[in-house]
Amino acid sequence: MLRAGFLRHIKILLYQHGHMALPSFHNASVEQIREGFKPFKVPLDVQVSIDHDLSMIKHLDEAMPKMEWTIMKSAKHHDNHSLALLRTLKGLGPILSLTVLYEIHTIKRFPTVQKFSSYARVVKVERSSHGKNLGSKNSKIGNPYLRWAFGELAVNGQRFYPATKEYTDRLIKKFGQRKAYSLLAHKFAVTVYYMLKNKTAFDVKRFVAA
Repeated sequence: MLRAGFLRHIKILLYQHGHMALPSFHNASVEQIREGFKPFKVPLDVQVSIDHDLSMIKHLDEAMPKMEWTIMKSAKHHDNHSLALLRTLKGLGPILSLTVLYEIHTIKRFPTVQKFSSYARVVKVERSSHGKNLGSKNSKIGNPYLRWAFGELAVNGQRFYPATKEYTDRLIKKFGQRKAYSLLAHKFAVTVYYMLKNKTAFDVKRFVAA
């Protein structure tokens, strides 16, 4: 998230100076990002700010593998079985699986899948009083990191499971892209809840059939 923030800041600076059609560098190295942005000319002070952002991205790229290794090693001692179950879902890489593991802490905290979904912010929290629906304010209640993780999973899962992409395409045709991805993030959250609760691995056939 920090890396994406620095990259986003670079794009904002370029937007502010009239450069609108910018390439995407989601998983690119610092050298590739630097070369890709070189044709877009900006004043010297702006270039200094961009160079600072690139330096921070380079530092993160060098530091993150060491941090990931240390955290992964610690996680295996903390709850190796849950981590192993999460890693059966191919869209959950090291960062996402650790985020889900530690932000949940233990699935026993959530007596129902509805409470877990609300906590993960993949559904709106409805307020009620005396049986009357008062709307869905307080939309920021819950865990934003789980919301981010399941949102990323909704995108990543399609690269690994063709059946999931077909399922998503059907949702998009029916509800539109934004709603479709929200529904998919919710569906992944429900799946992870039952994976951890029932101690079962991910089953893509069951996922798209449910």
